[in-house]
Amino acid sequence: MQGNTSKELVTNWIFNLRQEDMCKLAVIPWRSWFRRNSFIHSRLLIPDEDFVGWAVNFLEEYNTENRKPARFKRDYHCWKPPDYGLLKLDTDAAVHFDKNISGLGMVLRDHKGCVKLVGSYPMKQGLPVEVVEAMAIKCGLSVASSHGLWPSVVESDSLQVVNAICNREVIFSELAAVLSEIFAMLSLNFSCDFKFIFRECNQMANALSKSALNCETEAI
Repeated sequence: MQGNTSKELVTNWIFNLRQEDMCKLAVIPWRSWFRRNSFIHSRLLIPDEDFVGWAVNFLEEYNTENRKPARFKRDYHCWKPPDYGLLKLDTDAAVHFDKNISGLGMVLRDHKGCVKLVGSYPMKQGLPVEVVEAMAIKCGLSVASSHGLWPSVVESDSLQVVNAICNREVIFSELAAVLSEIFAMLSLNFSCDFKFIFRECNQMANALSKSALNCETEAI
């Protein structure tokens, strides 16, 4: 009976503690365990009077750090329309290597964000990702040009392909043939800027390329 009464007194005392005192009560046993390990492994005896003072200082430093604003925040990117009177082409590609198929997606929008053209193109072959990404750009430019709508900006989330086009790189690989076709189209039309965008800014073209994986024919 006496044991239950003591237990109830301790329980009531703990539940009536202020939050800061509760934190101290939690940190002190931790410090006790550290003291025990220091003595056993290093023969270093931490004085008893160090316990409460250390716990108070530790909690003050902890609370101070938690009140500081985050130093690093994730930047959220979103699609931005082109300048007034201009058009922007966004392209993307998807590859399903198990099924040996690929999909191309493209969307052409004006300065208001209104869609002028969309396209979804399936291919019965699973090519390297950078090659398919370049083919998506080539296909987008070809379709836009055939409708008399030439973009001033072309965006892709493939940094390798965008850099290759901007730098006019000579690449001795499967990518070279596709890039040469893009350069040929650029020489016959007005110039345009090529830019890298994050995947989250390219959601519409990304969705179109993935939908092409489940299609038999192209859709414009």
